[in-house]
Amino acid sequence: MNLFETIIMNIIFCLFPLLLYLFYLIFQRNVERRENDLMLDVAILSSLYLLARFVSKETLPFAIVIVNVPLIISYLKRRRITSIIISVVIVIYLRNYFDIPWYYFGLEYFIYYGIYEVMHKRKYHNDQFALVFIGLKWICYLLPLIYLHKLNWGTFAHAMILYLFFAIALLLTIKLFGKCEEVTKYYISKTELEQEQKLKASLFRITHEIKNPIAVCKGYLDMFDVHNPTHSEKYVPILKEEINRTLLLLQDYLSISKVRIEKDYMDMNMLVEEVMNHFNLMLKEKNIESSIDLIDDDIYIMGDYNRLTQVLINLLKNSIEAIPKERHGKITITTKTINRQFYLEVKDNGEGITKEVMDKIQEPFFTTKPNGTGLGVSLSREIIKAHQGKITYESEPFQGTTVKIWIPIEESI
Repeated sequence: MNLFETIIMNIIFCLFPLLLYLFYLIFQRNVERRENDLMLDVAILSSLYLLARFVSKETLPFAIVIVNVPLIISYLKRRRITSIIISVVIVIYLRNYFDIPWYYFGLEYFIYYGIYEVMHKRKYHNDQFALVFIGLKWICYLLPLIYLHKLNWGTFAHAMILYLFFAIALLLTIKLFGKCEEVTKYYISKTELEQEQKLKASLFRITHEIKNPIAVCKGYLDMFDVHNPTHSEKYVPILKEEINRTLLLLQDYLSISKVRIEKDYMDMNMLVEEVMNHFNLMLKEKNIESSIDLIDDDIYIMGDYNRLTQVLINLLKNSIEAIPKERHGKITITTKTINRQFYLEVKDNGEGITKEVMDKIQEPFFTTKPNGTGLGVSLSREIIKAHQGKITYESEPFQGTTVKIWIPIEESI
């Protein structure tokens, strides 16, 4: 097997479990956050196993460096525990092929972790971290050869070629996985939009069903004569039946739309970044510029990840829809901590909201959109309220809208 075939095979070994993970996300409806993270960890560890397991003498030099790809992916996906486990496994793996003390490799991968933490806090791009990793790995690969007195022009040239192909394979793998993630998120977004259309259709059907018994009641009440005993015997049972049918319809609807919160330990900055990645394609298509200013430190709260994601998606959709097609749109998201509270701000330069509409915007079923349900803003308010938080709207006509959210940070965390 030549070097080119080795690169292709290793890329397949690395990407195959990750692609299975993305297919799982597509076809598994309503996947929970914990389940999502667990499946991602399994996919990354499976990639590591395949890369380490199928190694021959011819592919050993390349395998020693390409086995770091799952580690980098775990860093880029912020799977800290997984990255530590992978680092330990790689240290043991390398110790079997080099007659060098284990603590040398332990120190090497500890440095990688420290550099990741620094670059993550300073918000460096993923490609920049990958290039820094490649450069450090190049130095750390040469040091054992110097230690074992095996470094000469031949081994140096071989190492140069090896790392050139490693860099290509690494960046290609990351790009392919990133593109596959974008396609997956686009598909999931399309599915969610279809589900929203179904919800609107259901709401209109419910409205129609409620309208019918009310119309019947009105008709009978118009004919009802309180002084006529026959009318009482004939019409009262019908009125009761229609009213009971209306109450039953409302009860069914309320049981479906009731907000249920399942709180767990979660990172708010990660939520913001993932939702923005979810909208990248849509923003690009609509020529809307986005800006994210996140606090350097990770912000952890006890919250419902799926429900808060629902709130942020609703805010971004409203901002996108509020920006006219002829205007160069801009959406800014800011996070910070204020008095032990997580603060999130979503600002756009759309059409804005008039004072009359602002007074009614949080009322259920109130909407200015032709096909809107009027439930998005009301539902977002209920979700934030269930987190003991607060949401406010500030807007000027033709200037844009700013939405501010405060959620308490748990003292125990």
